[in-house]
Amino acid sequence: MSISQGMKQHLLLFPALVLVSTHAFSAPDSGDQVVVVYNTKVPESKQVAEHYAERRGVPSSQIFGFGLIDNDNISRNEFRNSLEKPLSKALETKKLWHIGSEITRATTNKPAHMEWKVTESKIRYLVLCYGVPLRISGDPTLQD
Repeated sequence: MSISQGMKQHLLLFPALVLVSTHAFSAPDSGDQVVVVYNTKVPESKQVAEHYAERRGVPSSQIFGFGLIDNDNISRNEFRNSLEKPLSKALETKKLWHIGSEITRATTNKPAHMEWKVTESKIRYLVLCYGVPLRISGDPTLQD
């Protein structure tokens, strides 16, 4: 199976959003280390989110709903505007994470440049509930 250019960029960008910890999961994790995301355009999505949060002890302030397309696929542009940016802003506002700039030194193949990265996070993982699109469609206009 071949991965498109757009998908390659998605695979590089999405970990900053998802924030999956590299540590092995130990006995019950604290619910305050979890963020739950649901689709406000799918009523059942909110029900699933609330049920999950209640069972796992996730604070209600860490349940976020966004108006997303009701489809398994979402365009790159729609993903950025309706999920990535609003979620990033909500996490920053609630002080659940912080994104800061970092200078990456020059290498043989690349000049020095600034990158935006998650520099601080109270979140170990993010749960995408039923109704949230599963795939970001490839974007042929993106370049490596």
